[in-house]
Amino acid sequence: MIVSVIGGTGPQGLGIAERLAIAGVEVIVGSRKEEKALDVVAKAKEDLADYDLNMV
Repeated sequence: MIVSVIGGTGPQGLGIAERLAIAGVEVIVGSRKEEKALDVVAKAKEDLADYDLNMV
């Protein structure tokens, strides 16, 4: 399953995306600005580094 979090660059969107990723769901973070979305994904990867996740 793939879940898109539109407006996922805010604190609530990031939290939802991280919890879904921990649960094994593939997550796409959406934003009007690509750079902002990429920054949030990098932060999520850092936050979830202790989990055994297959993140790209």
